[in-house]
Amino acid sequence: MYIFFTKFFKERSCVMKKFIMIIVIVSALFSGISLANIAEAGNTGAFNITITVDYISIDLYNADGSSAFSGWNAGQVATSTVKTMAGDEGIKVVNTSNKPVDITCYVNSGASWALGGSPYIDQFSLKAKSFDTAQAGVVDMDSAVTITQIGGNGNVIADALPVDAARYIYYQFLAPTSTTNRNAQSIGITIEAVVS
Repeated sequence: MYIFFTKFFKERSCVMKKFIMIIVIVSALFSGISLANIAEAGNTGAFNITITVDYISIDLYNADGSSAFSGWNAGQVATSTVKTMAGDEGIKVVNTSNKPVDITCYVNSGASWALGGSPYIDQFSLKAKSFDTAQAGVVDMDSAVTITQIGGNGNVIADALPVDAARYIYYQFLAPTSTTNRNAQSIGITIEAVVS
C-alpha cells in the first residue's frame, strides 16, 4: 500500500509541475512578454558630454572699422616731442573670444632705442589709453597707461572686454631727449587678449 501511494503522488506531482509550466508559458505568450527580453532589460545606458574650451582671440581694425590695422606712421619728430595718435589713427580692438578678456600691451624689441618710463638719451616712452568709442580730433591722454613691459606680460589697457564688444586704443609716443641714431626706428607693439 505504501508503494501505491508513493507512486500515485509522484505521478500527480509530475503532472502538476507540467501543468504549471504550461500555464506560465501560455501566459507569457499571450501577454507579449519575451522571457529573453526580460533577462536583458537595463544592461546599458548612454549619455553625451558637452564642453566648451576657452577660445581667446581679438581682431585689430582701423578706428573706423573699415580694414585691418597695419601700423602707425608717426612721421619725423624733434627730440623730446610728444606725438599722439589722432582720432582717425586709433585701433579698434574687437573681442572675438568666447569669454570676456583683458586687453594688454607690450613692446617687442627691434628699435635701437630702449623703452623707459620716461624719455632719456636713446630712450623713448609709450602710453596707451582705451575708450568705449572712436575719438575725434585731439585725443585726451590723461590717465593713459605707461607701457613698461617688453616681450610679454603686458600692461592692462582695457579690462573685462565683453564677447563681441570693441574698445578703441590710442597711443602716445614720447621721443628720446637726444639720440645717437639718425635712422628711422620701427618699434614692434603687441596687443594681447588675456582671460579676465
